Amino acid sequence: MLFGNYNLFYCIYNKFFPGSFRQRRTSNRWSACPPLAGVVEMSSKWYVYVLKSLKDNGIYVGMSKNPEKRLGLHNQGKTYSTRNRSPFVLLYTEAYNSSNEAREKEKFYKSGFGRKTLKKLFPR
Repeated sequence: MLFGNYNLFYCIYNKFFPGSFRQRRTSNRWSACPPLAGVVEMSSKWYVYVLKSLKDNGIYVGMSKNPEKRLGLHNQGKTYSTRNRSPFVLLYTEAYNSSNEAREKEKFYKSGFGRKTLKKLFPR
């Protein structure tokens, strides 16, 4: 068998706990993991989100894999940059396939021109 039981276990275990288990063999035959049937990947989407503070009507831009959960953290005061401005409401989200794309869009919205764009879309 090309992938022994040990290697299949390694691939599944390392998929959920990366870097926590060393591979026993280093030959090319063992270096690739087989496709795992029945293992469902988590969503790999990244989101840029826009929040509006109900306290001062200010806008906050951030990125996350789970914007609803992140909104909860902002409202609980667990985010240093926004803890004095809560509560927040989620105004807008954009989905991206990679964190680099989302980071670029977040940086744009935090720039001067991006802030102007957001103010046009969401007037106070």
